[in-house]
Amino acid sequence: MATQLLTVKKRIQQAALQLFTERGTSDISISELAQKAGVARGTIYNNHVNPDSLFEDLAAELGQIMNEEVESRFDGHDPALRVAKGIRLYVRKAYEEPSWGRFVCRFGMNPKVLMMLWGGEHSPMTDINNGAYSGRFQLQSSQFQMALAMTASSVLSAILLTLEGHKTWQVAGSETAELILRSYGLSAEEAHQIAWMD
Repeated sequence: MATQLLTVKKRIQQAALQLFTERGTSDISISELAQKAGVARGTIYNNHVNPDSLFEDLAAELGQIMNEEVESRFDGHDPALRVAKGIRLYVRKAYEEPSWGRFVCRFGMNPKVLMMLWGGEHSPMTDINNGAYSGRFQLQSSQFQMALAMTASSVLSAILLTLEGHKTWQVAGSETAELILRSYGLSAEEAHQIAWMD
């Protein structure tokens, strides 16, 4: 039963991702969502989907899942390596789940979504802050928000290039990580070595 509910909830989330992306808006009706997911309206409510906060809830969950995935795959302390691995994982996730990637491209620079995807514990923002405070990155505290925005927009561009078939996720992710690390003050050689590390 739990597996079946999880499957239905996943279908509802996928349908919401597609509707938000297709429409370019965070406003969708329960009827539209139910139709897209192939479920009854009551099923939406039975799966604890709040129509008033669906967009924010979905963005927050996507961010939490990604940040936990980055954390579970790499528990080291080097902020440069964590940033590079995180960038590659975001681009790979978009390649493997195109509806997720299109959602992130469409809404990733929305201030609310930006903080939900990129902020919080074990997030890219934490790694940027840690890198700057430890001296690993050559950033001033006044530049943290701009560094996050630059990183996010670069990752979104890499995702878009991957989804449109211009680059593989591996190349787009590694090239983006290399350029970001260089902008944070790492040498060209070290940035390249870290960004292309498997």
